[in-house]
Amino acid sequence: MFRLFYLYFPLFIFILSCEEYANTESIWPPLGSTQEKPVILSVSPPADSAFAGYSTVTIHGENFSSDSGGNAVYMGGVRVELESESSNEIALVAPDVAGDTIVIKVTVDGSLDIASYTYRLQTLSEEYGGFTNADKVRSIAMDMEENLYTMMSDRTVRKIQPNGDWIEFGTTTFPVASEMRIGPNGYLYLQKISQRVLFRIPPVGGEVEEFASFPNTMGGENLKLNSFDFDVNGNIYLGGLGGGLVLLRPDGTIEGVGDHVGFAIKSVRIYNDYVYVAGEDGIYRNQIQNDGLLSAKELIFDWDNAGTYSSSKVKSITFSETGQLFIGTDNSNDSIDPILILSDESVLEPLYPGQLLQPAHHLLWGNDIYMYVNRYKSSNDEIRRVIKVNMLKNGAPYHGRQ
Repeated sequence: MFRLFYLYFPLFIFILSCEEYANTESIWPPLGSTQEKPVILSVSPPADSAFAGYSTVTIHGENFSSDSGGNAVYMGGVRVELESESSNEIALVAPDVAGDTIVIKVTVDGSLDIASYTYRLQTLSEEYGGFTNADKVRSIAMDMEENLYTMMSDRTVRKIQPNGDWIEFGTTTFPVASEMRIGPNGYLYLQKISQRVLFRIPPVGGEVEEFASFPNTMGGENLKLNSFDFDVNGNIYLGGLGGGLVLLRPDGTIEGVGDHVGFAIKSVRIYNDYVYVAGEDGIYRNQIQNDGLLSAKELIFDWDNAGTYSSSKVKSITFSETGQLFIGTDNSNDSIDPILILSDESVLEPLYPGQLLQPAHHLLWGNDIYMYVNRYKSSNDEIRRVIKVNMLKNGAPYHGRQ
């Protein structure tokens, strides 16, 4: 009996397994996209003018979600918070990820496809020269090969090459040069702070040597020179806290010019055949005549009209190649931007609002799109550095460089 059971039980199970069940819907093919494939057509601003961690970037395309939160954007692998989104535009602030091949990816709810685009994000500013908390850079200059010269508090002058390597280029007999410029034939010129002697170091480096000595007084004031610049003819215009503006010609003759006696000059810069002088009261200019003498001074900006920046102290000025005037300042209020632009409407505007730290004691444009900023005299050792700032444009010529 049991033998028959074991013989027919497998057959019984087989018959049961052949029973038909009600039809069920197949899960094949899988569910497809409910949203059309997103496409990135372009990105603004252009890749050569966008900064990591600063620029507002707009992605232009098709088939994005118009719902808030319906899109996800990744730049360089970092998911980015969106400022706004629509079916054809997404706006965001670029993440702090710099590089020449930053991949932008956009995913959209309801789509299995990913839109992709290669972009570039540049670095807005960075520390330059390898300085430490123990270093104090008194002044800076640059030659045509983009070598940066820095006078240090130990009375040495460093020459820093573009690759970051540096050598001790020279030595001085005084602790502070308030201004340095590369001049004709590669000499490095140094103005001892609030003094009446201009020094220079030979092109091969070495010890500083006296180049020119000026009278004790000019215009009835004690001469205290702090800043200078070269014009296209090799004339040097010098100014400071007393004695007004002084002309030193290539033949060695010296003459007071420009009617600036009584005006404390902090910075001198030559642009487009004008001598510009800046101080706490404002900025003036004088046109250069054929003999090196100057026309009557012209007020460019009265610091009484500085508004938000009225408490900032002017330290340095320079120009872009198109004539924009940039002003380096110092302010005890760290929330005030240190570098200002004088607009065509004579209004002060900050350069890169909220991105640069006080102070901007020296502004020096290189031979390309970079400006070098000396944060000398900062009371914070961590802040006291030379900063390389991407300006996205070239500076005006420094006529001493050859």
